[in-house]
Amino acid sequence: MKTRRCIRAMRRLAEDGRLREDLSRAGHAYWAAHHTMDVMADDYRRIIRAAAARPVPAPAADLPPHFTKDYSELARTIARRFGVSIDVLEAGPEG
Repeated sequence: MKTRRCIRAMRRLAEDGRLREDLSRAGHAYWAAHHTMDVMADDYRRIIRAAAARPVPAPAADLPPHFTKDYSELARTIARRFGVSIDVLEAGPEG
């Protein structure tokens, strides 16, 4: 049933240039009103605040290794041989 409605709608759009133009204008007007840089920035700020307010979830115990390991141990080992830390979260000499 839903497929038939979609087919009818597509046929109508294909045959009716004015309908296509009206739909195009409406879509553009919606985009211009709701998808500005300011609206996007406000949305990002709102989502980041909401995420920061939530408790940190407990790590899942049953995830496969490619989700839990960062595979950087070889690079860390080589860097340590030169006295360099590549872990950005590790405290440096200044504490």
